[in-house]
Amino acid sequence: MLRPSASRQDSRKKSFKKSADAEESRRKREDQMIAIRKEKREEAMAKKRINVGGASGGAEINPNVFNDASDSTAMTHEQRTNAKVRLVRVVHRLKER
Repeated sequence: MLRPSASRQDSRKKSFKKSADAEESRRKREDQMIAIRKEKREEAMAKKRINVGGASGGAEINPNVFNDASDSTAMTHEQRTNAKVRLVRVVHRLKER
């Protein structure tokens, strides 16, 4: 029987079907895992930025802090002043980091 030469056989195998390269597949998996870890880290940092000082005694950011007196949830002048002071302290703490 006639057999094709080794180089011709190799070239036919390569052109017929591309098999998954183990090294390339491993690299892709690692890149995907790194991307996922980065996303999770960024999400955690974003949550920390939003909840600045939450349980650690800092001021939580409240969107109703500076409402006018006509609102039933309005704060007194002293409460607004204290909230502003706490907010400034939180900002300064973040700048120190």
